Amino acid sequence: MYRRAFTLIELLVVIAIIAILAAILFPVFAQAREKARHATCTSNVKQFTLGMLMYVQDYDETFPSQDPVAGRPQLMDDLWIFVIVPYIKGAPQDWASTRANIYVCPSNINLQLVSNTVVQQALTVWGWDLAREFKLTQRPDGTWAWHSSYCINDSIIGETGIGFTSLAAWQRPAEEYLFMETTFDTDVDSNDVDLEDDEIFMKHNQGMTMAYLDGHVKWMRDARVPTDSSRYDGQGRPVYYRNSGSAFSPWRPVYPPGQ
Repeated sequence: MYRRAFTLIELLVVIAIIAILAAILFPVFAQAREKARHATCTSNVKQFTLGMLMYVQDYDETFPSQDPVAGRPQLMDDLWIFVIVPYIKGAPQDWASTRANIYVCPSNINLQLVSNTVVQQALTVWGWDLAREFKLTQRPDGTWAWHSSYCINDSIIGETGIGFTSLAAWQRPAEEYLFMETTFDTDVDSNDVDLEDDEIFMKHNQGMTMAYLDGHVKWMRDARVPTDSSRYDGQGRPVYYRNSGSAFSPWRPVYPPGQ
């Protein structure tokens, strides 16, 4: 029996249809994958946010802060992540790995680095052997590395000169941020959120995951400005957030009278 084969035109039509379907479906698949990664990221942030709040309750509602003693090294901005490990059930067993690590966003495999001086000061001043306890990885250049995709509000740890910060010092805990996603830093303030510095990660569907002082976690749309994110409008709100419309300042614990 004679069997008719496909003609070249028919094959080209089939290939064209497949190409069109792929062009339509691949972006949908990519968005779905990013949604799944964002869900994982949100779950991770929620877990260690609750860990931080448990720490706060155990220490008279006071956040871990920089050393108030003059002349002593300021380590908390680099090492805050390890302070709350006892409160995290799913703390990573291998900080050099991204697997089973709640401090890693699947869309932002970020490596944090500190100098050997910081690790040695933690041992000398705090009596804390980070290398042994957390099996941190030292690189050939002498720096120490671990995986983490998140940073803390540096006002929390006393970078703004307010010393040990208590939970009660923050007037709007549902609007003031605790953690956000980072591209490389361990702590961040309003000077670091413009496009020029690019210290925050904004690629979860054009936004990022943020945790607030009251414990809630949500997605924030990218509203960065090119430069000058440290300028304020007189109401304690960085330009970054003034330009984003309804979002209030998550940066400062002190507001002008009546605010």
